[in-house]
Amino acid sequence: MSAARAIQRVWRRWRDYPDWETGSRDWYRLIDVEYIQGRGHKTVADVLPVYAPSFENDTNAYVTTVNGFVEQWRHTTWQP
Repeated sequence: MSAARAIQRVWRRWRDYPDWETGSRDWYRLIDVEYIQGRGHKTVADVLPVYAPSFENDTNAYVTTVNGFVEQWRHTTWQP
């Protein structure tokens, strides 16, 4: 089943999913289709002011936090 079909409830801009995996897949699709392909955004700093506007979030702190998580992930050594 596609993530879009599995959405159980949409309230304004918020979505509710039956499980974590379905929500994650749909979120990645949303970012790719709506923000990267659709609007041409290329960076976290480009996407977040639109995805999480300053009237709802501390967007600068959000950008800093996400970039920090990405840096940690890039430097992680993965063990099989």
